Amino acid sequence: MSKYNTFLQLLLIGSTLALPVVLDTTAAAASMSVGSLDPHAAMRYFQYLVTATTAWSGLSYAFLPRAVTILGSNEALKAKQGTRGRAIIGVTFGGVVAAAGWIAFTVDDEAERGRETK
Repeated sequence: MSKYNTFLQLLLIGSTLALPVVLDTTAAAASMSVGSLDPHAAMRYFQYLVTATTAWSGLSYAFLPRAVTILGSNEALKAKQGTRGRAIIGVTFGGVVAAAGWIAFTVDDEAERGRETK
């Protein structure tokens, strides 16, 4: 999953950088619309997709015991480090994904509603 996720993340970065250039004028924005779906809405859905694949990939590192291999000969130490590492990754990653989700679903939506009322 991580390889696909990295590909989608790079595609998202490129798309985010290219979108303002492609939609430089209002005429370009009108010609880029596909039916009722505008490019900004399509980009938002793509961001949600990349968020989901990133969460999936990160959680696989946190919860799958074979996702990370710890080198060395001391099996007890390797098991302890693996458990501790997965816990740290899980808590840290979970906090970052939760914060990003909160921002995406509350702050961004409030800003979007504010733009629509102007």
